[in-house]
Amino acid sequence: MSLPPSPSEQTGGPAAPGPGGDAEVAVDVGAFLPDGVELTADEVPADEAPAESTPEASGSSEVSGSSEAPGSQDRPVDVAALDQLERDLDGVDAAIARLDDGTYGLDPATGEPIDDALLAEDPTRRT
Repeated sequence: MSLPPSPSEQTGGPAAPGPGGDAEVAVDVGAFLPDGVELTADEVPADEAPAESTPEASGSSEVSGSSEAPGSQDRPVDVAALDQLERDLDGVDAAIARLDDGTYGLDPATGEPIDDALLAEDPTRRT
């Protein structure tokens, strides 16, 4: 079953929200990751629940209920990278809030639109 095209696919650009509507915005999350960090999670369609993993099913001898990923204790934690990721996520959250209130893409000081090329370079840009 195929889904109908999104408003951005129909018009070739991002959808403008209507009154009380939500806008669709494609965000390249990888642009916010530090150099050398890659996304590895598999995509799961929203209408499908991820398969439950059990030690028996995967052949793992890891203790069930452990909050750490296997092998995570072997990797050093880069605190600076984690801090940068947190700042980047805060910027994304702020951009989403601006989408919700209809001010995304507008300079907060002047109310003028921010150039599309600048927003494409940095989707969390405020000026």
